[in-house]
Amino acid sequence: MKKNSSVQEVIEAVTALAPESYAIEGDPIGLHFGKRDQPVHKVLVTLDVRPEVVEEAKEVGADMIFSHHPVIFHSPKVLTEEDPQQAMYAQIIRHGLAVYSAHTNLDAAEGGMNDWLAEAYGLEDVHSFGPHAYEQAYRLITYVPWENVTQLEEALAPYPISQIGNYSHCQFAVQGEGSFIPNDEAHPAIGQRNTVSRVEEVALSFIAYEREYAQVVEWIKANHPYEEPVVDVIPLANGKRPIAMGRIGRLKEPLRVKDYVEKIKALSGKDGVRYISPDPQKKIQRVAVLGGGGSSYYPKALADGAEVYLTGDVDYHTGHDILAHGLSVIDPGHAMENICIPKMTAYLREWFDSHQKNIEIVESQVDTDPFHFA
Repeated sequence: MKKNSSVQEVIEAVTALAPESYAIEGDPIGLHFGKRDQPVHKVLVTLDVRPEVVEEAKEVGADMIFSHHPVIFHSPKVLTEEDPQQAMYAQIIRHGLAVYSAHTNLDAAEGGMNDWLAEAYGLEDVHSFGPHAYEQAYRLITYVPWENVTQLEEALAPYPISQIGNYSHCQFAVQGEGSFIPNDEAHPAIGQRNTVSRVEEVALSFIAYEREYAQVVEWIKANHPYEEPVVDVIPLANGKRPIAMGRIGRLKEPLRVKDYVEKIKALSGKDGVRYISPDPQKKIQRVAVLGGGGSSYYPKALADGAEVYLTGDVDYHTGHDILAHGLSVIDPGHAMENICIPKMTAYLREWFDSHQKNIEIVESQVDTDPFHFA
């Protein structure tokens, strides 16, 4: 039987994919309206929170909205319903809606916004570029009786541990002898109370990153044969993973810039896309992407060897700078990020289904892109 859900559980689902620590400093992510213990039965997933989206949430019976773009991007100095934006805030409060936003943390997340875009735009061999932060790695060491090693390894196999580049479950084992004396209150799996026990053990060593190591420790303890398993947690000086919003990869086959523009136009479902290129007939293969307004990152894309950069909101003067550097840019508009609506909907449905939670996740049908092509 599925259990009911809360705002906090929706936040936990989102941050399992996109930890808040991944956000750029000052980005107003997080819970903007509502309470963490507030019950949630239906979540509406949207790119932007606009008055039409709030009306949609009311119509479909949602009690929470997930948005990519923060609903309160600039804090108001006064609150008056004479201002349309603040009138929308009043409607959110009146109807008891919770609103949670994941912005640059979702952009940077592995398997998040820019990985979705890289896949949609046909990129292979993708990696990140332009890191804005680094995530600490930890080495976890636990001591297991020799006969239980395989059992623990199999129990941990489904979990994302010890990821080093393109390799997962990278671990190390050292055999030795462990000793302990259970006291009168203990319930030892091996040995007797008040008696020295010596056990042939294996020290198993794993790697886990900042966002996951506490959960990995819990997984180890939950599947360990001992009543009081030891798990050493050691920060690694050389084990920091870059956190970056941009992605860069290559096309399966080289394409002319102009042909790739047409492909992006078709994929975007728009009547047109802007582009900059010193040579539209040039064949390109190495492509960088950063959803939303990422024009300030073009030097980092260029430094990583990009021949074409996909991003939105390129302004006139930056366009001249990009052209002078010989880089081609395709600008499908900021709303290129609306890919998050079906992707986050699918992710949240799968997460809550796997956690046996009674919650409905629905896609917003409102097009919040303010721009049109005539």
